[in-house]
Amino acid sequence: MYVKREGCSGLWRSEDVVRLDLIIQREVLRNSVFRIGLLGKAQFIDLNEGVTAFARPFTEYVRRCEDIERKLVFVESEMIKSGLTFNENDINMCASIAEVEEMFLAGQLDLIEEEVRATETDLSAMIQSVEGLQNEINSNEEIKLLFNRVSQLVYESGEMEPSYDRPFQHLSRISSLLGLIDSAQVDVLYRLCYRVTRGNAIISINNEVEPMLNPKTGERDSYKSTFAVLSTSPKMIAKLKKLIENMRTTTYTLEEVESRGIQLQRADRMEEEEDAVEMRPTDGAVQTLQDLKEAIDGVRRRKESYFLDWYQKHRTYKVCLAMEKAVLNSMNSCTFSGATCTASVWIAAKYEPALEQALLSAVASSGEVHSVITRSDPCKNPPTYFETNKFTSSFQSIVDSYGMARYKEVNPGVFTIITFPYLFGIMYGDIGHGVLLLLITLYFISKERTWKASQLNEMVAMVFQGRYLLLLMSLFAIYMGFLYNDFFGFSVNIFPSGYTWASLEDVNLTVTQPIIPDGKPSVKPSHVYAFGMDSSWAETENKLEFYNSVKMKCAVIVGVVQMFAGIILSLCNHIYRRDWFRIAFLTVPEFIFLLCTFGYMSILIIVKWCTTWTDTSEAPSLLEIMTNFFLQPGNVPKNLFRGQAGLQVFLLIMAFLMVPIMLCGMPIIEYKKYRRHLARMAVLQPSDTFAEQATQSEQVIISSSDDGEDVFGDGADIIAEPSAHDDSEEYGENFDFSEVVIHYLIHTIEYVLSSVSNTASYLRLWALSLAHAQLSEVFFTFTIVNVLSADTSGALIALGVLVWLAVTLAVLVGMEALSAFLHALRLHWVEFQNKFYAGDGVGLEPFDLTSLDGRM
Repeated sequence: MYVKREGCSGLWRSEDVVRLDLIIQREVLRNSVFRIGLLGKAQFIDLNEGVTAFARPFTEYVRRCEDIERKLVFVESEMIKSGLTFNENDINMCASIAEVEEMFLAGQLDLIEEEVRATETDLSAMIQSVEGLQNEINSNEEIKLLFNRVSQLVYESGEMEPSYDRPFQHLSRISSLLGLIDSAQVDVLYRLCYRVTRGNAIISINNEVEPMLNPKTGERDSYKSTFAVLSTSPKMIAKLKKLIENMRTTTYTLEEVESRGIQLQRADRMEEEEDAVEMRPTDGAVQTLQDLKEAIDGVRRRKESYFLDWYQKHRTYKVCLAMEKAVLNSMNSCTFSGATCTASVWIAAKYEPALEQALLSAVASSGEVHSVITRSDPCKNPPTYFETNKFTSSFQSIVDSYGMARYKEVNPGVFTIITFPYLFGIMYGDIGHGVLLLLITLYFISKERTWKASQLNEMVAMVFQGRYLLLLMSLFAIYMGFLYNDFFGFSVNIFPSGYTWASLEDVNLTVTQPIIPDGKPSVKPSHVYAFGMDSSWAETENKLEFYNSVKMKCAVIVGVVQMFAGIILSLCNHIYRRDWFRIAFLTVPEFIFLLCTFGYMSILIIVKWCTTWTDTSEAPSLLEIMTNFFLQPGNVPKNLFRGQAGLQVFLLIMAFLMVPIMLCGMPIIEYKKYRRHLARMAVLQPSDTFAEQATQSEQVIISSSDDGEDVFGDGADIIAEPSAHDDSEEYGENFDFSEVVIHYLIHTIEYVLSSVSNTASYLRLWALSLAHAQLSEVFFTFTIVNVLSADTSGALIALGVLVWLAVTLAVLVGMEALSAFLHALRLHWVEFQNKFYAGDGVGLEPFDLTSLDGRM
């Protein structure tokens, strides 16, 4: 297959991408893949497609890495919970490439696995120890609450003699159920107890809620209430205990509450005495609250010390495991035969020497036989790869969000660098708001080095990645603000006006017109305003009408020019692919149709602007001219130039003639190509094998590209307008002439209608610009101008300025900027790119180990 080499590969057209087959020794495969990953420019092709993951040679090692990663995630979560000086961003920072490379090449996976497993075991033991101590605290507090509750039931005062060892011995003959329950389940428990006991029991539930310690979090966020059920029926109590086991309750026996409650009371009294340290309970007694808290603090200090020692290792191990797992997954895409293995990669042609050097360095470290690199035959649809940097990446991402370019298709990202900020500036043109947006952008740019290695909020990260896009957007907004002469919605006298103001004695304060030598007033100013719109228009009664007219016509001209640019780019695609028939029967008719209709309208706008009218009422209406252009050909009430009526009839006839050419041209060409294909296939001998027929047929089709007749051969699959048979070089039984006719019928109708709708869609440039200017003026007038005009104090003026600033930042800098951004995005995706950009290609996804740290 013929593949044309592009001399200016890069952003204009995708890089030249080649497929390389690599034959590598088994013992250096891991190091070779690692070196290719550090290069970050090659995409591995899965040569084991269709083979299950279980049958691949390195799946067991991948699972091993995943298990270690799971343990690292557990350790990392505990590090974040510990609240030490390092935070989540520090943990996510990767170690240097040199550190990881040294560990990776040394093959220390076994050492990492052993240390991570030991760390997890020690950490789990510490966590269980803390939870056990916190459970002990909880248990002691629960025993105290239940002991006091039962005491209140037995003794009216709730107090008893300290020397009384068996305070509840007279309840020993009665079956009891004591415990605590979640406060939300109190009503449910009461109804359940009443139904089970049928009222033949003493049911006491305390409505006072007690905050209990949560052993998992260490916070007092668990609220419980005590309950006690006394009954003479042991079976009834046993049945009730089984029913409430799943209601988040903790139950105790009466003997346990009695014995431990007395011990806890004695321990509390001993702590209050002066010699409490010598008289604390021995090993057989319960531990006091102070003892338990000291034990918990000791375990936590030990855990923090453990984390500080583990911190540096954790970051290195985390990145090393991610790289190991990525390398193993890439190795699973290789095939093995004896002592060698075969890998296949896509890579940009200019990085082929770098790939060879990476393989040489891998062999030099642990091998003897050099790897063999061979180029495969050119494929039909190579992946698309664009070389971008931190400035162009945000513009390219706008195009890639719509769809990836086909291989060697013209890239709209080149034009988006200028056209996108320019269209945004047309809708957002204001000097003041542009400066505010510029200051925000410069702040993001100043934080580039600091935030590049940090984990940012999703919204902040998105804005940060598009910081250079915002930079151009703000600059174009300032530029268009000077053209509109808008500063926060008001005009500024930057240059001398071309009109003369009336004297202050004039009540009407009208603007006088210049006088020409014969004494008649002229609508033409005395001199041209230096830059942008004359500030005198801001104080006129027909200000809004004038601004509407100018901005609306500018929007139409900008839109038509951009649509023409799209058709020219479509022509570039066809010339590059040698699709001469598409140029003749699609691109040229489309260009002529648009030129004879809305191109002609844009020319009329410019002619009317360049004509000096002594009386503005004599100026023709362009809306009336274009209406008569379609409905009453040849009828021109007021001529802009001589011979306008005849020219309009000619242009309308030319536009209508382009429709059948677009509709019938390509179906006829495709039908003739199909007939010629059948004739060539009939020449083949019947004894030829199917493979020989396919080879000869492909050679015939490719050879036809030299005489300019190859529509479906070399490059028909990479055209701007998708065809019903673009992806097939051999017709066979798949060709259906009716489908081809329907396809081009839809294409023709869609193009004709979209010429109207797309032109009208560019009026959003005028609408949003007008809305932005009016909102700016309204906000400024109501919050500052009206306050300044009133006799008020300085506090009210300051309040008005603060309100204006808040509304400006929230609505005009925030919402209006986002609205203008989305409309500019739509104009590029729909009105501009649909003329030449298919966007159904496949992007190159390089195997890049340096990007695993998540840095931008």
